[in-house]
Amino acid sequence: MDNCAVCLEKLQIVLPVNATAVEQSAAEELVIHIQKMTGKSMATVTEGKQTGKAVYIGATQYAAKLQVIYPDNAFGEGWVMKAVDGNLVLTGGKSRGTLYAVYHLLEDILGIHWWNLWEEYVPSSEHATVPVDLDKCGVPAMTYRDIYYSGKQETTHYLF
Repeated sequence: MDNCAVCLEKLQIVLPVNATAVEQSAAEELVIHIQKMTGKSMATVTEGKQTGKAVYIGATQYAAKLQVIYPDNAFGEGWVMKAVDGNLVLTGGKSRGTLYAVYHLLEDILGIHWWNLWEEYVPSSEHATVPVDLDKCGVPAMTYRDIYYSGKQETTHYLF
């Protein structure tokens, strides 16, 4: 393991006390994909019950204390990924910003890719690491994203 990296699978996930559905979904996506990548599970706790270093997802007090800010647009979809003192903050606008922060982490940093409704690529690794100086943010390039598939839509792949 690189001493200049944060090992995600060794951290717990911390959600705000009154986590929104989007924040909860973002945490679930992170847990699922870190498990697929490393074979290790991450615990999820409510803020205030964490011990040690953590991945803070959503509008946590920790993110507010650090004054973590993200760019935003009229649709509330701006996002930020920021490593601070061995912790990781993933947050964003109220609409889907936090979920986009998690997806950018999974795809852009960890190398996970979704090819279509049925196929994804998850690299196998002992550790899921991010740089200790990770600091990225953004807003979606467009307000509406959709892929047209003729025929019956599969409800089991609604996230794609």
